[in-house]
Amino acid sequence: MATKRKRGWYVNYLPALIAFPLFVLVTFLNEYQISLNAQQSAKQVLEYQSKTLIEALDYLKNDQPNRPLDYDKVIDALSRNTENRVSIISSAGQLLGDSHLSSSALTASSDLLSKPELQFAKENLRGYSLRFDPVTSTTLRFLALNQGDYLFRIGRDYRLEQHAVVEQRYNYLPVYLLLFLATSIGGYFFVSWINLQLTLRYQRLKEKIQKQTTELLLLQEFGTLLTLSKSIADIEQVLGKFAQMLLYHDAGVISIIRSSRNLAEIKIKWGLDSFFATPHYPLDACWALRKGYVHPQGPYDKLIRCDHDEVEQSNIICIPLVSQGETLGVMHISRESTMDEFDDNDRKIATSLAEQVALSVANLQLRENLRDQAIKDSLTGLYNRRYFSETIEKEIARAQKMKMPLALLMLDIDHFKKLNDSFGHDAGDAALREFGILLNDIVTAENIACRIGGEEFVLMLTDTDEQQAIEFSHHLLANIRQLKIINNGTSIGQITASIGVALSPKDSTQADVLVSLADKALYHAKNNGRNQAVFYHDMTSSTITD
Repeated sequence: MATKRKRGWYVNYLPALIAFPLFVLVTFLNEYQISLNAQQSAKQVLEYQSKTLIEALDYLKNDQPNRPLDYDKVIDALSRNTENRVSIISSAGQLLGDSHLSSSALTASSDLLSKPELQFAKENLRGYSLRFDPVTSTTLRFLALNQGDYLFRIGRDYRLEQHAVVEQRYNYLPVYLLLFLATSIGGYFFVSWINLQLTLRYQRLKEKIQKQTTELLLLQEFGTLLTLSKSIADIEQVLGKFAQMLLYHDAGVISIIRSSRNLAEIKIKWGLDSFFATPHYPLDACWALRKGYVHPQGPYDKLIRCDHDEVEQSNIICIPLVSQGETLGVMHISRESTMDEFDDNDRKIATSLAEQVALSVANLQLRENLRDQAIKDSLTGLYNRRYFSETIEKEIARAQKMKMPLALLMLDIDHFKKLNDSFGHDAGDAALREFGILLNDIVTAENIACRIGGEEFVLMLTDTDEQQAIEFSHHLLANIRQLKIINNGTSIGQITASIGVALSPKDSTQADVLVSLADKALYHAKNNGRNQAVFYHDMTSSTITD
């Protein structure tokens, strides 16, 4: 049962972690904007009030040009309905009037031009400052204006700005809450989406790893079974089972190049029988053999299709079987559906299969070559004495078990020493070679032909009674006399052979005894004129001559 993966801690806490810094950032920016707006508003109020008061002062001065203006009384009258502190200072720095100071206190004020707002006004005609005012015992925002013959200054309580900031904060509170909620909810869904994408990616990676692990295990088991295969039939059985599990396809074929290097023969087939109806094809017919690497082909492929491909509306991939630099054959894999093309992963798996098969085929061929070298005669291609000694007891035992007769024929080429002396050893080798070819052609797959030394040969004919042995011996002697052996352009003439025959179980059921009896019959044939076959149990009545 699949277990549900636990969500990470970030799914529960990350939305809040995302929302809180954003909320703090927006709050800080908004707070700065509110303070800036309150400051601008306060400056606008000061500008407006100062303009109104200055216009009033100018009007009074122009209305009574010959009468000196009592600035203190005028200031007191004009600022009676406001809490702002209004002051008029001469250009020399003398306080001429102040809404919060008595007449006696005006003369006591000194060093007014050292105030920052007045310094700015003297230099730039206008100056602002925010500072603590000892007269009103509160913090005021001052505005000073240079009017030429006097400096006009007005101060507004800073607490009014703070009240305005608080009011704006209350106005923005719903916006803050909505922003926080939107950020939290958006962050939750965003993190949930991230978690979903990570989960899907994890599942895809997990499935990919599981698939690759399964493929590796199958390839390992496939390689192990191929290593243990002792024949082409074993390889065919392993391929038929594992190839379909590793790679989806409808049919497959393994073709092995002949030793003559002119044709590739179909040795292994699995899947649909209709794939590769031809038993062999020339090497030039496959582009994979020409190129030396994988050759894919499909119905819409721009690549050239191989000549051995009889079904054009299919997807086929051809992979050369190469082992230790030698091309042994080709593996062909087919998909009947035109929509199922071989992708890169399919090609990798197919290449891995081909590499394993190539190694197994190379091992089989090497094993076969070593076995042939151990049990076959290099000159005639017949089995040697070692193989004969290992096989005769098994064949006699099998014949007894199956209750079948067996005939053992010992052969010796007549006057072979004379042939060697007359024409040379090359001619003798040529005669032995042709004699071996004849024996290979005349015996069936169930029978065994061996060269046991020099010009001596032996045949084991299974399921052969006396009458069949007589007929076979007659046929064999006739074929030997028809041999035409030519060495270096010179005919060495006709050759003949003598044959000694022993039957099992009629003469004996023991291998060494049966060989001895056939050998005695052979000597009897040679001592009585050669070119004949003699049966041991009746050395006279069963003698076959011309």
